[in-house]
Amino acid sequence: MSSNELALREDFYIKMRELKQGEVAASTECKDHESGSDSQTSVGNAEKSE
Repeated sequence: MSSNELALREDFYIKMRELKQGEVAASTECKDHESGSDSQTSVGNAEKSE
């Protein structure tokens, strides 16, 4: 893997992590913990399968 690919992958990971934190904050505000944890798990599984 080239260093450019690695940088893109790292950038993508950081963006996904920020999105996840935003989802958790939003689900906490809505008091909807179920959907927050569901979306987190599906994203986590997608990262592992790469």
